[in-house]
Amino acid sequence: NLPPKISFAHLDGDLYLSIKQSLELVYPKLAPGAVVVVDDYCDPLRLLRHDLFPGSFDACDEFFADKPETMQVLPAPHPGYLDRNGFTFPAQYETHAYFVKA
Repeated sequence: NLPPKISFAHLDGDLYLSIKQSLELVYPKLAPGAVVVVDDYCDPLRLLRHDLFPGSFDACDEFFADKPETMQVLPAPHPGYLDRNGFTFPAQYETHAYFVKA
């Protein structure tokens, strides 16, 4: 059960289908100006390791194709993650993105 109007949502489904279904469920109930944060949004233009969680990005890209909102990346530095796995690209792995309902 969801409230009739939503002003904030955090979607953390990691995979394409869970994020797509969450967007489809939440979007119609969003109040104007509502903020939605999507976890594991890995933009391939900004992240060399898009293959970590491509589903969140792909679901958002497809969902917003015919909508006025756009995703805004929230860069999050994770040097420990990068060091532990031996990656050499800049220590910036964007884990979240958000949009504001028009």
